[in-house]
Amino acid sequence: MESSNGWTFSADEISLQGLAKTIHSVSRKRVFDAVRPGLEADGNPRDRAHGIAEDLESVCPADSDPSQVEQVLYDLWELLIAVVKVIPPEHQWHEILVGALENLTARDGRIIQLDEGPKNLWKDLPQFEKSLKEHWADPTTDPRNFNLDRGKRWESLNSFVARLMSKGLGSYELFAVKPMRDALEESVARKELAECRLRTAMQWIIYSCEALFRSIANPSDNAQAGRNVSVGSLYAGEPGLSRSRWEFWKMRFSEIEKEKEGPLKAKIKEVIAMMEAAEHQPDP
Repeated sequence: MESSNGWTFSADEISLQGLAKTIHSVSRKRVFDAVRPGLEADGNPRDRAHGIAEDLESVCPADSDPSQVEQVLYDLWELLIAVVKVIPPEHQWHEILVGALENLTARDGRIIQLDEGPKNLWKDLPQFEKSLKEHWADPTTDPRNFNLDRGKRWESLNSFVARLMSKGLGSYELFAVKPMRDALEESVARKELAECRLRTAMQWIIYSCEALFRSIANPSDNAQAGRNVSVGSLYAGEPGLSRSRWEFWKMRFSEIEKEKEGPLKAKIKEVIAMMEAAEHQPDP
């Protein structure tokens, strides 16, 4: 099966069997057992997401020992991120997992004390961003060790987080800026590296275009997003999110689209159209 972003994958590639063999921690096994049935089951995606949320909540119930909550959350997010990485970007499982987290955040939880301060379980998705930062490493920045599998996992992770941003389940502007910069503000000679960066950046437009543009149109909400991330060599503007940077990204997508053929070319055209449409969306 070939997806519109140029991936070719089989049913085996979205099987969780391989991941299951790598899990040795009892607590992570509990998380895996909470997630897997809902993903692999048939039926309504919303019901499956609800079931996963129920099972995840049972992994860290309201009456759990406060001294153990932080470790349980760490194992939960580490396992969830591992699962996300093996799911192709356009696969339905992403939407089911996002739905599960959306379901969790709507539940009445309790206030837990963490090193970063008091957080609401589950509304704040405590510790998730911390775990995410540990995995936010673009494999194309290490060309000698880059391979297609690492590229796919990076693209999948970005696709998932972009979906979370579109649902308002956290502030991920800083996470978005880095892949957009690497894909559109730098020149990379090696084709597989450049295309991995391109497909990864496209995920942010495909799944969170309107949310990303709102962060630019309403800078008071995210004025500091990306301020500490340097701009690429092709972009002469300032760091952070801005309308001029958005326009530059759109221009670069147009330039790259002219060089491509087939499904990838068509998808880039869709991305450009999404960016243009987002510019005319009314404020929520």
